[in-house]
Amino acid sequence: MVSEAGETLVSLLVSISLISIVFAATLSSFMQATRHGFEHQIRIQAIEEANAILDLMAFDLRMLGSGMPLGQGGFAICDLALGDVTLPVLTDATSKNISFRLNERGGTTVVTSDFDPASQTNVSVSSAEGFKVGDNLYLNNVSTGSIGGLSGIIAAIAGNVLSLSGGAVYTTGTTFRAGSLGAGVTLLTYDSPITRSIYTGITRDHGNGPIMLAPNSSVNLTFIDTDGMDMVLPLTSASIATNLAGVRIDVIVDGAHTLRDGSIFTARATHQVAFRNLNISR
Repeated sequence: MVSEAGETLVSLLVSISLISIVFAATLSSFMQATRHGFEHQIRIQAIEEANAILDLMAFDLRMLGSGMPLGQGGFAICDLALGDVTLPVLTDATSKNISFRLNERGGTTVVTSDFDPASQTNVSVSSAEGFKVGDNLYLNNVSTGSIGGLSGIIAAIAGNVLSLSGGAVYTTGTTFRAGSLGAGVTLLTYDSPITRSIYTGITRDHGNGPIMLAPNSSVNLTFIDTDGMDMVLPLTSASIATNLAGVRIDVIVDGAHTLRDGSIFTARATHQVAFRNLNISR
């Protein structure tokens, strides 16, 4: 009986040892798989964020200049007397920052009564839907055979009447006859700010304050001319009017956590966008 008990105890100890070895190996495999899964998730999240930001920026930049009277001889980009309201993109653009104009919400309308900006501030339109107070209203009269343009801030909306605040900029001597076209235009800014030598995250601001698109992200912008070559900054009114054709967007997003080896995974997404509204207007 003692011998049998001893053998049973030895067998039990051997079994426990084997189970412990198997369990330890299984646990090690599980922990390793968990770590690999966590690192995979870090990479996937960074890649998805980079592509999402790129898609949004590319969509917006492709619409640069929409709603503006580009190509109107009396509202030319290089007309210094009109200031910068004729510019689809501001000249202070850098590789990390760009401010540009576009018809973001798609609000367009038709003037229903002749409008003389020299003596009037109320513009009667076919529909005020898609416009809001504070919008920049752009008018052009190309549809009535003229070459004028206007930029003014909407101060009030009553039915289908848009009231402009003082200081509207327009082609001298022009009248916007019934049938002229109007659009609401937003100044949109993308920025890649730096804090303590670290990029804190790409922001998007369409007039209501900057919104961060992703932490630990940055963008590089390279402006392209009509020959497909990189342009030298700063942009000027003349270079925008004659040479600017597009931009190459390079979005960089760092992973939210470090990897096991202490490194940081960096996702990159790149796309080149043509400024079709500006190109067509030439």
